[in-house]
Amino acid sequence: MRGLFDTPTVSYCETAIDGIIKRPWYALSNIAFFIAAFAIYRTEKSNLTRQFAAVTMTVGSLSLLYDVTYTYAAQLLDLSGMLLFINLLLFLNLKRLYPMLKSLGWILVCYALMMTIIITLGSYAGNAVFGLYVLAVIITGALLLRKGWFTNGRLWYSNLVLFAVGFAIWILDASKAVCFDFGLLNGRAIFHYICAFIMYRMFIFYRQQTVQDTSQ
Repeated sequence: MRGLFDTPTVSYCETAIDGIIKRPWYALSNIAFFIAAFAIYRTEKSNLTRQFAAVTMTVGSLSLLYDVTYTYAAQLLDLSGMLLFINLLLFLNLKRLYPMLKSLGWILVCYALMMTIIITLGSYAGNAVFGLYVLAVIITGALLLRKGWFTNGRLWYSNLVLFAVGFAIWILDASKAVCFDFGLLNGRAIFHYICAFIMYRMFIFYRQQTVQDTSQ
């Protein structure tokens, strides 16, 4: 079993170096998440705003930790940040489908269970878990759009396309198929930019649904 302080299971174009910050270019690219979190937070004072800002900040912080330390434990934490964001989207979708779901508590329990499975089986299991969560978000979101309970499907589906593009670029980096000398242009860094942008756009999407509810 891989130790928590061993090297991660995935390597990218930017090779880890000796020093305080193991992957400085990737670490710098995480600033996109902090910019997105700030942009969300300054929009308005609401529970939705605080939830999205906090989760976006958490994703950026854990990703930064991963690039600073370059350990297996940090890799798991980085994955947990993305799962936390997907859990938030799934909660918002399910709450619309099932109004009796008023608390994040049950979905946080599910999140903890999934992380336990990933830690037990290894980070590769995280790909399957993350994929299942993304699929659940897509299915519930599409259902809500079809029922007319969500509006602005163009924004929703364009975010999915952006994520697919970002993930494809991430794969090019993880496989080292395309690497650049300037680290901020490598796939994992670009994936950070795209994910931060998606998080902001997802906030806008769910905010629109909230505004629509209050106007009815």
